[in-house]
Amino acid sequence: MYVETDNGVENQKVTVYFLNGYSEVPFVCLNNASAMMERIMSDSVVTANSQQITLGRTKNTGKILFDFANQCVNYTKYDLFFADHDTQSDLNLISTFGTTGEGAPKYLRSCTNDGLDYNRYGNDMTLDLKKYKIPMYYEDGKGYVPLQTLSDTVFAGRNVICDSNGVALFMTGAELYAKSEMVSTFYQADKGNRSEEMAQFSRDEFAMLMDIQYGLKEDHRISDFDTFLTQTGRNEGLLSTDPLVADTTMQKFITADLADFHSALRMTSAYAGSDALAAIKADKTIPSPNYDEYQLIRYAFPTARKAIYQALYKKDQPDSYEEYGDTAYVTFDSFRNPSVDYYTTTPTSAATDTFGIVAYAHSQIFRENSPVKNVVLDLSCNGGGAINAGIYVAGWFLPYGILDIRNTWTESCGAYSYQSDTNLDGKYDATDRLSTKNLYCITSPASFSCANSVASIFKDSDQVRLLGRRTSGGACIVQHATLADGTSFQTSGNRRLCGMRNGAFSSIEGGIDVDFSLDSYMSFYNRTALTSKIDAL
Repeated sequence: MYVETDNGVENQKVTVYFLNGYSEVPFVCLNNASAMMERIMSDSVVTANSQQITLGRTKNTGKILFDFANQCVNYTKYDLFFADHDTQSDLNLISTFGTTGEGAPKYLRSCTNDGLDYNRYGNDMTLDLKKYKIPMYYEDGKGYVPLQTLSDTVFAGRNVICDSNGVALFMTGAELYAKSEMVSTFYQADKGNRSEEMAQFSRDEFAMLMDIQYGLKEDHRISDFDTFLTQTGRNEGLLSTDPLVADTTMQKFITADLADFHSALRMTSAYAGSDALAAIKADKTIPSPNYDEYQLIRYAFPTARKAIYQALYKKDQPDSYEEYGDTAYVTFDSFRNPSVDYYTTTPTSAATDTFGIVAYAHSQIFRENSPVKNVVLDLSCNGGGAINAGIYVAGWFLPYGILDIRNTWTESCGAYSYQSDTNLDGKYDATDRLSTKNLYCITSPASFSCANSVASIFKDSDQVRLLGRRTSGGACIVQHATLADGTSFQTSGNRRLCGMRNGAFSSIEGGIDVDFSLDSYMSFYNRTALTSKIDAL
């Protein structure tokens, strides 16, 4: 098995088994799964008792029990089992960046020890594999499950995927399609048709995975994916032995039936070959009309901004930090984690990641004799990105960046508070915040995912005024996944960012309304005129 690590691709020996009736489906022995489990959790333990095999952890009490007698998988404290070592739930998505020489956390400080977090564990869950016709096999004290089932029921909880090309196995943290060395090896397998058994198993496993992971089931009125695949007429294509037909059907399902902008086909199977993806995506008759129409609406804003900036300011786009009179504008089109250590390298106007842009902007806004009274964050062309960066920005505008989130499968929920160190002194105090300024944020239908979440945080705070137009939603954390035949895709996962209204976690999937509407592209991007409008508010 090829494993993507921080040090490159490593090769790990994994013994696989093939059962009668599943000649193309690799199985693994759970009794011997410790080495694979340690790839995603260093404190994992595997124990066997009669016809039950339990995956647990030494640092918390979450566990997953594979019950071979009853053909089911039982989750106890699902959210705790998948949590990082230093967090109480996998809902707390914010990662750490190490500490300064003085021992202070870099960039973001968790307020857990201040008693400011809220965490509620969800329901213990039982997954009936019989319902999905997923095989489990127990013999001579050992339990065997398909590798894909282990990937979908366990590894997916850490957003790790395990894929197969029929010759070798591949494990990576989410984005296999972005790992060029692994992709090249993946497509070295011969192309050709799938067996009927592989087609059936791949389809059934897909239905099970989506029942667990898809975060927009309620919005789409999906009771379960077995029913939904029948209702949408996709079973015939997904069950085809022709891999090109199957992958084309996946594209139809993703862009016409789900049609949310976090879902996407990423890699065709090795059966179909590497050149199949481009051909499938070139077929513009596949997506639904609404999907295409809204894509055009979203793309219109970057196009209009470029045209206006060329006409008014003789450049293609705004600088990340600009001043017009008494108003500072901070602009970036994606939320990105730090690319350098800004505690040792002073951020400048050349910074391209969110942390450097914010730190540089902060230094300019609070420089001696600064004229800045208003600060405007322009997210009108921002399609999302790293949630760490979103919380960092929220903690710049507000006393705390608060991550409100729920799991749509277990119904767990949490609110996790962070402070931001924007002047990079490691002290986390009022000098890091913009509380003395008038605060605004520009949004549009192009503002999606993390931009939508930041807009929601601002809206809930009542301390930042939103200008522009309604955002386009995108509340779910992206879940990366594979089919048993090797096809890779991503979708809207079961961890879903929320707003907080009257003590309840509320949906932000439909977007966030603005306080003041901007009615034309020119009103968005003529910053001289917009500054006058802001001064008049």
